Amino acid sequence: MRSRGREHPGSVFTVEAPNRVWAGDLTYIWTGEGWLYLAVLLDLYSRRVVGWAMGQRLTGELAEQALTMAVMNRTPRAGLVHHSDRGSQGGFNRSTQHWVVRRIVGTC
Repeated sequence: MRSRGREHPGSVFTVEAPNRVWAGDLTYIWTGEGWLYLAVLLDLYSRRVVGWAMGQRLTGELAEQALTMAVMNRTPRAGLVHHSDRGSQGGFNRSTQHWVVRRIVGTC
């Protein structure tokens, strides 16, 4: 699967197999009772959702829950690349995302 890199317009990378590169993002959804926050992880090879979590507050735990679901469902090996948009919503910034991946998956 070829994907365009957002950080470097025009760049293309290839994902050779499932569970090698996951991309995650956080979003919010308005409901009649207020905002719900959704953390999602996609496998860039299959383009399928591999993990998700929803909650009433936007916290780092929400992203960690989505990652935990993905790991439990897919059991990736060390070397998994987890990419997010560099945001720091809910305290889940670039430095903590790598800590969470190492803690859950192992040395990546």
